[in-house]
Amino acid sequence: FGQTSLTFIAQVDMYEVVEQFDTRVGDSPGRGLISAVTTGLHSALSGTMRKSMRKSTLSKLNIPAGKQKKVLGGKADDAFCKIVGQFYVRFQKEGVIDARNRADFKENRIPNAPPLTEGEQKMIAKLMGEVEKLEAKRIAGTVNDSVEKYFTHSAEGGGAGWGMTVAKMDISAADLFTELYLLDTYAKRAESKDKIREVFESLDGTRGQQISKTVSVPGFQDRLFESWMTWVDRVKADGHRKFIIAIAPLGEFAGTHHEVLGTEKTTKATFRGVHIVEEFTDSTCEWTWVQQVDLKIS
Repeated sequence: FGQTSLTFIAQVDMYEVVEQFDTRVGDSPGRGLISAVTTGLHSALSGTMRKSMRKSTLSKLNIPAGKQKKVLGGKADDAFCKIVGQFYVRFQKEGVIDARNRADFKENRIPNAPPLTEGEQKMIAKLMGEVEKLEAKRIAGTVNDSVEKYFTHSAEGGGAGWGMTVAKMDISAADLFTELYLLDTYAKRAESKDKIREVFESLDGTRGQQISKTVSVPGFQDRLFESWMTWVDRVKADGHRKFIIAIAPLGEFAGTHHEVLGTEKTTKATFRGVHIVEEFTDSTCEWTWVQQVDLKIS
C-alpha cells in the first residue's frame, strides 16, 4: 500500500563550534549548505553555528580547528535520531496507507477470502445461537437514546452478563464491516491506550485473526484478552448483505497461537462477541453488537 522499509546505517561524528559564526551575511559557504539541510533541521542550524555539525561541514565553513570541540555520547545520538526522524516526517502518509488498506480489503480480500473452515463455521454458529436465545432487557433510562442498549445474564456463559447495543448507521454495510474488522491500522494503533495490543492476521492461512491486548482494571492485576476473530458475508432473501464478525477466546482456535511478550504479569480473562451488520441501502445499515466479558474476578 505504498509502504517502504528503510535501513539507515551511519557513523555520526559531531563537533561543536566554540564561538559564534554568522552565516547569514553575503554568500558565505555556510548559507548554501544550511539551505540544503532537511526542513526540520533548518530552524536548528540557521542563524549562528552554535549547534552541532559534522567535521566536514566545519571545514567547508572555514572554521579553524582550534574553534572546534568534538561532542561525544548523547548529543551525537540525538542528532542521528533527528536526522532519521525527518525522513519519517517527510514521508509520513499513515492516513493514505490506511485508506489503501481499507480499499484493498473491500475490493480484494472480502471477495477472495479463503473458504470458512469447519472450526470457523462452528464458532460462528455457536455464537449466533447464543445471540438468538438471549432475552435481553432494555437498560433503564435509555429508551429515548439513539442507540438501543440491553443487558442480560446467561447461565451457559457461567453467569457472566451479555450486553447488546443496536444502532442505525449512516454508512454502508461494507464500510462499517471493514472498519470493525481491520484492527491493524495506524489509526487503530494510535487510538489504543492498551499497554499491549498485537494483531496477527490470516491465522494458518484462514480468514481469521488473533488479537491480544491488555486492559487495566483498577485495584487488580491487568487483564489479558487473547481472542480469535473470523467473519462471514451473507446475502439475505431481499438481496441485501449481512456481515457477521464472531469473536471467541483464542483457546477455541485449533491452530497456531502467537505468543506475545510482556504478558507474564497479567491475568487471563475471556471475551466473546458478535458484530452483526445488516445492509438497508447503499449508504445505511443496522449494527448490532453483542458481547460478554469475564474478567476472572472471584
